[in-house]
Amino acid sequence: MSCHGGQTAPNWQTGTISVNTDAGCRLCHVYGTTQFNGPTSTNHNRSEHRSQPCTNCHNMANGSTGATNHFRFLNTTALEGPAGTTVGGTGTRVTYTDGTNRCTPSGSGCHSAETW
Repeated sequence: MSCHGGQTAPNWQTGTISVNTDAGCRLCHVYGTTQFNGPTSTNHNRSEHRSQPCTNCHNMANGSTGATNHFRFLNTTALEGPAGTTVGGTGTRVTYTDGTNRCTPSGSGCHSAETW
């Protein structure tokens, strides 16, 4: 069985994915892929994003909106909830406004507020 990023999925009965780590993210989201959900797709491929850990922007901690929505729609062809729900929140370096797709980073090394 494969994840939606083209990777071989962990065993669905006994395997685990630690979704709040870069290594866990990359079990399904593959660098270098042209798939829409790859970490080098669209704005993820910007020079200031390539070297950043996923968790700088994505909050996938247990109980977070990101974790809840990301795995909520596995029975659909999209396989996940709205991408914006995984951006921002506790522990991240960004504030994301869903609906306007506006990302406002905080901290050094980030770009100014931008619309995705």
